[in-house]
Amino acid sequence: MVFKHFMRLEINRCFNRRKAVILILFFIFTAYFIQSGIYQYKKSYEEIKRFQEFEEARIKNFQYYAQYGTYGFRLLYIPEPFSSIFTNAGIVSQNLHAFI
Repeated sequence: MVFKHFMRLEINRCFNRRKAVILILFFIFTAYFIQSGIYQYKKSYEEIKRFQEFEEARIKNFQYYAQYGTYGFRLLYIPEPFSSIFTNAGIVSQNLHAFI
C-alpha cells in the first residue's frame, strides 16, 4: 500500500501536465526543423544537378583545348552551415562560382 502510494506520487511528479506540454512543443519544433532541413537539402541538391547539367552541356560545345583556356569551366562552391561561425558570413554569398 505504501509502495503503491509512493509510486503514484512519483509518476504524478515526473509526468505532470506542464512537462507534457513542454515535451510536445519540443517534439513539434524538432519535427519542423527536421522538415525544413530536408527541404533545404533537396532544394540545394536540385540546384547542384541543374548546375552540373548546364556545365556539361556547355563543355560539350567546346571543340579545342584552347576554348577551355579562353572560356574556362566553373566549379560550384556551397559553404558549409558551420562556416558562418568561423568566417564573416556577410561577405561570403550563399553559392559561389569559381571560374577556372
